[in-house]
Amino acid sequence: MAGIIWALVSSLSYGISDFLAGFASRKRSVVSVTGFVYLAGMIGIAAATPFVPAVFSTQALWTGLAAGFFAVFGLLCFYAALAIGPISIISPLIAMLQAFPPLIVAVVRGDDIGALAWVGIGFALVATLLVTIEGKSDKTSDTDLKDLDGSAQAESSPKKVPKLGLVLAVFSAFGGLGISVVFLDYAPDDAGLLPVLFEIIIGMAIMTCLMFARKYSKKFRSKISVIESHDDAVPSAVAWRSKVVLLSVIFGGLLMGLANIALLLGLQNGEMAPVAVVMGLYPVFTVLLATTLLKERLNIRQIFGISLAIIACVLLGFSA
Repeated sequence: MAGIIWALVSSLSYGISDFLAGFASRKRSVVSVTGFVYLAGMIGIAAATPFVPAVFSTQALWTGLAAGFFAVFGLLCFYAALAIGPISIISPLIAMLQAFPPLIVAVVRGDDIGALAWVGIGFALVATLLVTIEGKSDKTSDTDLKDLDGSAQAESSPKKVPKLGLVLAVFSAFGGLGISVVFLDYAPDDAGLLPVLFEIIIGMAIMTCLMFARKYSKKFRSKISVIESHDDAVPSAVAWRSKVVLLSVIFGGLLMGLANIALLLGLQNGEMAPVAVVMGLYPVFTVLLATTLLKERLNIRQIFGISLAIIACVLLGFSA
């Protein structure tokens, strides 16, 4: 039960963090926003680490570093896919796919996953799709996100997913986010928060290199232009002085740090497969947040999906 509760905390934190970072990335460079989100997250994790007893080991070090490398790769592919494809399809697709690497590894190594847990996992996967995939009459929150600081601009999402978008989604889930969860699961139980500290440190180091490359290399900026979806008409200094943007980055980063901590604690106290699936319900909280703050209406499909998500968490909790 403890593992599922921590997974829910992780899912909630990831959902809110993605919502805030998504807004900030529409005003500033995706690379810059991701870098500063990592910085805020690293500060939060570093502050929390001394309060959890930990034993340093080479296994804690290499699992954290490996998880960090794949997490950064997955996150960048995630944003790149969102920049060139419809959010209503790409986001749930990645959320679904990233649950499969932990599931596959859990089955291969023979983890004890009961029938009740598998039913809960199935409900959770269906719930993710129902809540996040938009129908023909649904409105995306792209324009509404811009309205938060009074600078709305009309835009429309493409209806078809480009091949590159699908490739990036697969790489994000299977080559990045899903694999990072597997590595964290192999971290020693007595390592405390050291694995996620190492994870975010290597992530911050990689993002720092990318930020410098973006600033000083025109060739690099040209290559990553596909994920630079912010409004170039907004001057950098003006964008960063916006309190909404700054708070979005700061709180988005702190929540990402909390999500990483909760995920690790969930893996230490529960089975990897159900923990990874419950964590993957983060789009549910993003939709609920958009409904509350952006005044978007939930349709019947989304209400049914949220209900399934609650049932899934209950089933997984009782099976733990």
